[in-house]
Amino acid sequence: MVDLDKMLYNDARKEFTLSSMTGFGIDGGDEEKRQDFEQVRGEFESNSVVAAIQDHIKQKTALGDGLIKRVATLR
Repeated sequence: MVDLDKMLYNDARKEFTLSSMTGFGIDGGDEEKRQDFEQVRGEFESNSVVAAIQDHIKQKTALGDGLIKRVATLR
C-alpha cells in the first residue's frame, strides 16, 4: 500500500545527490557545493516534502495495520 509513497521518497532523495547540485558552489569544490545547496534547499531529512511523505507512510501503515487487526477478529 505504501509502495507509491516509497517511490516518491526515493525520487526525492535523488534531488539531494551531489550530481543534482549543479549550479551550486560553482567557485568551490564538492564541500562548498554541498554547503551552498543546503543553504538554499536544506537537508534531505528536514525537507518539508520529505517529512510529509514520511508522515503519510506512517499514517497509511497504521491505518492498514489497524484494518488487518479488525479483519482478523472477524474470523
